[in-house]
Amino acid sequence: MMMMMQVPLCLDNKNEVCRVLDSIDYILTDCDGVIYLNNTVIPGTPEVLQALRDRGKTIIFVSNNSSKSRKTVLKKLNQMGFNAVIEEVFVSSSVVAEYLKARSFKGRVCLIRVIMK
Repeated sequence: MMMMMQVPLCLDNKNEVCRVLDSIDYILTDCDGVIYLNNTVIPGTPEVLQALRDRGKTIIFVSNNSSKSRKTVLKKLNQMGFNAVIEEVFVSSSVVAEYLKARSFKGRVCLIRVIMK
């Protein structure tokens, strides 16, 4: 059964942090603005994610930037020191493509990306 944790979660001691971490198998993190900002790593995030991996957690990198492929995001992650593999990277366009493929969709799709300035 999948359980979603509600955030923010107030953890005020190490035992409570360990208890919560022990109850989690997967960590899903957005990319731009969460672990990096444009082309700058947010300090400490590669080390935190590696520490979570070392505790047996599976890290999933998600992005709603449909203009980037999984391979492009993977390359950026690895250049920034996140040691990711392609199976950990999900972008909105590839997720939708897999969803449609799984349902034997045969039509044509037009992807539109709106940039607000």
